[in-house]
Amino acid sequence: MGSQPAFPKQQSTGRTRKDIYKAEYAEAKKGGERFFPETVFKDAVVALIVFAAIVLLAVFVPVELDAVADPTSTTYNPRPEWYFLFLFQFLKYFPGSLESLAAAVIPGLVIIFLILLPFLDTREERHPVHRLEVTVTAIGAIAVVVFLSVLGAVSPSVNPPQESRETTQGRRLYTQLQCAYCHSINGIGGAVGPDLAVVTRGLAESDIAQYLRNPAAMIPKTLHPKLQFTSGELTALSAYLASLGAVPTYTAEAPKLFQQHCAACHRIAGTGGTVGPDLSAVGSFRSAVFLNGFIANPKAANPASAMPAFDRTLSAAQIADLANYLAAQRGAPAPPATPAPLPVPATPRAASFARDVMPLLQRSCLPCHGSAAQGGLNVTTYNSLMTTGAHAPTISAGQADNSLLYGVLVGPSSGVPQMPPGGAAVPPDQLKLVRDWINEGARNN
Repeated sequence: MGSQPAFPKQQSTGRTRKDIYKAEYAEAKKGGERFFPETVFKDAVVALIVFAAIVLLAVFVPVELDAVADPTSTTYNPRPEWYFLFLFQFLKYFPGSLESLAAAVIPGLVIIFLILLPFLDTREERHPVHRLEVTVTAIGAIAVVVFLSVLGAVSPSVNPPQESRETTQGRRLYTQLQCAYCHSINGIGGAVGPDLAVVTRGLAESDIAQYLRNPAAMIPKTLHPKLQFTSGELTALSAYLASLGAVPTYTAEAPKLFQQHCAACHRIAGTGGTVGPDLSAVGSFRSAVFLNGFIANPKAANPASAMPAFDRTLSAAQIADLANYLAAQRGAPAPPATPAPLPVPATPRAASFARDVMPLLQRSCLPCHGSAAQGGLNVTTYNSLMTTGAHAPTISAGQADNSLLYGVLVGPSSGVPQMPPGGAAVPPDQLKLVRDWINEGARNN
């Protein structure tokens, strides 16, 4: 309809405010325009203009797409669109299970309040100066939203360290060469070769470059092909692979979190409980990514785990901090109070899988090749040991020197990398038991 008269400020004698409004509205309506077709036509023209503008923007100013998602990136800071930045920042102040309160409950209450506002505020006065409590509240709410949006735009407050130019180029080269077809990084990728986040730990860029230049010169029996690299490509790829094995950083709160939530069952450097595994060297075979997920929900990785989930106890930032702390633990586990090495009898006897081999596998191999089955190998039972693995069979009955399992326990002198990576060498007496067991037929005895 046409313009409508404002409410009169004073009432005439004998007539109510409503009567005056109705009379003036009827008078104004006589000189106005009809809703159809005049007003409808104007609305249609404006709607067409807006629609055309949206189409033109979509065609000539398309939405900018980010780079393809890279699961190996440690420098990308994900953020929502600008209109959700305030909520993105708001969630950070509600740890753990309280996030649902900030994500759904509080915004829901605000929306309900806005819907009910016309029914709650029935005062006739509308000038902001005469409604200071409402005006101040509205300005305060807008200021909070703007402030949170600015914080969200520059967050996280502690950014990951920036990569060097060579590391960034190496990351791109890793993708272009499709290295993930054979290799994984933190468990993501192929299972033909080893996890590069594990085998590169402690290696210098020069060591990696030497291997990439001629893999067979360092490991004669390696399956890795010899690739042709320029000097710049070799430097870049070596820098990127070396960065994968870098020790994660953590805050001063991480050790306190471990003492508060983990030390009752686990120990580090001889301090803590003995109910769960010793975590003194957990970073030697577990990445921060895996540990983060396991701490949050252990049963997702191992349904038989007795460890409780911490996704409702700790915030995501605390879990990540604790995971980095554990991933940095790469020392040797503390020896038991009463060392019990595998006995080597004075008189010859047949080697036994249950007595001689399985205890060694449980100590040295189970962390990577248990339920996680890295490289497709599962050593939890005799049958799985004999039949699984990307290079199965890992054991040639009667031929220890031709068995991959024996080779990786011996190490580089056998022509293959030593397992576990960075771990202590298997004592000669225990190696002899494994060798004898294989040469005697690798029986399930």
